[in-house]
Amino acid sequence: MSQGIHYDDAWSRRLVQIHSTPDVVQQRKLVLSALKLQPEERILDIGSGPGLLVEDMAAVMGPRGSICGVDSSAAMIALAQKRTAHLPQVELR
Repeated sequence: MSQGIHYDDAWSRRLVQIHSTPDVVQQRKLVLSALKLQPEERILDIGSGPGLLVEDMAAVMGPRGSICGVDSSAAMIALAQKRTAHLPQVELR
């Protein structure tokens, strides 16, 4: 059985750069629009990576909702924690 992809710190930072390009930012906007999030919802984001979508969802939902982001990569979780440290409605695992 495969052990999955291992993201080290350098690759994780590179992935953030890729996910910050205009086309991927636009994709996140389309996803947010399609989700039609409401302020008091509870969200589970599986494979949350560096937390870009988690951060965007938290901005839409505000402090009344809650988001749990899950990722198997410690490097990704570390980036997501830095990105969302100011958002009390976000939990990362």
